Amino acid sequence: MFRVMAVAAAAMLVTACVTPRPMELQNPTVAYKASSKVLVGVVEARERVKGGKPGTFIGYIRMYGAPADLTVDVLTMAEKGKGKTASTYLGERIAAGLKAAGSDVVVVRADREVTDAEANSILAANGGGVLLTIIDRDYHVDINANWVGKFQFNTDFEVIVQKAGKGTVLRKRFAEKAAIQAAGEDSWANQVADATKAKLQQILSDAEVQAALAG
Repeated sequence: MFRVMAVAAAAMLVTACVTPRPMELQNPTVAYKASSKVLVGVVEARERVKGGKPGTFIGYIRMYGAPADLTVDVLTMAEKGKGKTASTYLGERIAAGLKAAGSDVVVVRADREVTDAEANSILAANGGGVLLTIIDRDYHVDINANWVGKFQFNTDFEVIVQKAGKGTVLRKRFAEKAAIQAAGEDSWANQVADATKAKLQQILSDAEVQAALAG
């Protein structure tokens, strides 16, 4: 009984009494426009999901050692969206960031990495020029709610850019195990949203990624 109560209390601490971060403030800032219409797809490839966790899972919050699962729902409270998978959430954030910079972008479903021939067919069917695929190998947060110090934020994203008629022009992996400094005055959910935004912004601001999308 104590463990159940502890888990419930920990889950309530995720959002606390703080205004949820607006969705537009969760989008990465992009300083360039893509050269042609971009199709964005995020492939779910996390080991924890393969092991049985739902696609909505993003990590744990612990209180007195008892872990409670965190899902994308804690990040989308501002839009009252529920049940989104991590792949959908990440794809929408990437697309919104690119759109704000003037790019024509569409989010597409991606179950796996595709061949260059398949990419050409997908692009032709959707009037696109660039297929941006993100392989999500790890996107996981671990928070100790009893200690406002740092929280663990692990990411492992492989970026693949394929262009119509050119094939794969970029394949680059961004993997990091980071300890993020926590801010006691903000909610855990907002801090996870901010950390996610920063990671996506790092990827989209990478010189090679920019050259592949804008060149």
